Amino acid sequence: MLRGSVVRSLLLCVCFFLPLSKCVSKCPASPEGVRLLTTIQSRKPSSDDETMLYTPDQQQYERCPSFSMGCMVKEMKTLLNDWTIVDGNITTRTFRILNKVKNWTKSLDKDCVPGCESFKEESALIFLEFLNKMLQKFNTDCSLLQRVTRSSLNRLSSTSWI
Repeated sequence: MLRGSVVRSLLLCVCFFLPLSKCVSKCPASPEGVRLLTTIQSRKPSSDDETMLYTPDQQQYERCPSFSMGCMVKEMKTLLNDWTIVDGNITTRTFRILNKVKNWTKSLDKDCVPGCESFKEESALIFLEFLNKMLQKFNTDCSLLQRVTRSSLNRLSSTSWI
């Protein structure tokens, strides 16, 4: 007969591990994403920059993280073009991280309003601050899930089935 802790571990594994098994490896946003955004922000051309970008608010992002991240990827392309940041290393790594986050969160989208234009236009700095905050939150959530999943798997593998 299965003991209670094993049943709880199995439920945790089935409920959390399987749909988000990718997260057991390395979180896609990683601290590197935050560092890249800081680098991009430091390359702001001048104080009179008027670049405005469609930026979801916290509630919109939580309801539709993948859709929101997809819009932020498009807006990041606009920003890098407007700010003439052509450093291939920075742009490639930034888009790789943002697209991974977008792809990992696809199953979480619900009731998304089509069109990035539904988001409020914000200055480039507010856009970057929000994106930075979302990457940090994603890293925290992903790291927590990694710890819970690994802990559950360790308990599951060391527990007797009888």
